[in-house]
Amino acid sequence: LDNAAIATFADGSMLVSFEVAFSATDHDVWDAILNSSGTGFVVPVNSVTSDNAFEGESRVATFGNTAALVFARDHGTINGGQDIVLNFLNSTGTALASPTFVFGTNSSDVWSHPDVAALNDGRFVGVANHARLRGRNGAAAAPGRGAAPAVPRATARRAAPLGAAARQARQVRSSLCLPTA
Repeated sequence: LDNAAIATFADGSMLVSFEVAFSATDHDVWDAILNSSGTGFVVPVNSVTSDNAFEGESRVATFGNTAALVFARDHGTINGGQDIVLNFLNSTGTALASPTFVFGTNSSDVWSHPDVAALNDGRFVGVANHARLRGRNGAAAAPGRGAAPAVPRATARRAAPLGAAARQARQVRSSLCLPTA
């Protein structure tokens, strides 16, 4: 098991998510909700994803009895891109909205290392790294093209509001660029 994440709901139950590696290229995200004493399950261990591809790097946050779970999908497959997916659920395990791509949206962009945090007004904020390849003088370059070889350069961190708890299904498409550390 890799990339475990845990968050506590207002009712004391705990959402746990983690990555299960079936092969070098097939990882899935699983989750469970433990009761407030940590001695039993409200929702038993179950698969969030089950594609024959990479889904991992899950992170969770809670506000009240609502949770946001984000994860990377198709990690490392530059031809198909790598996207960040968001799930909303409550402390009984009920999905509050359909899983939504919040970064990448099935593009050829490569997003990774998602994270999510709850704000004190019930909204959630998600961040993810966006890999860019740069050539000489910082100009965008395709690998193997141009006078200088393309090398990974600074990674942009973007944050996007993920909506208020009462409006999880509505996605806000605006984003904020943050400096890299």
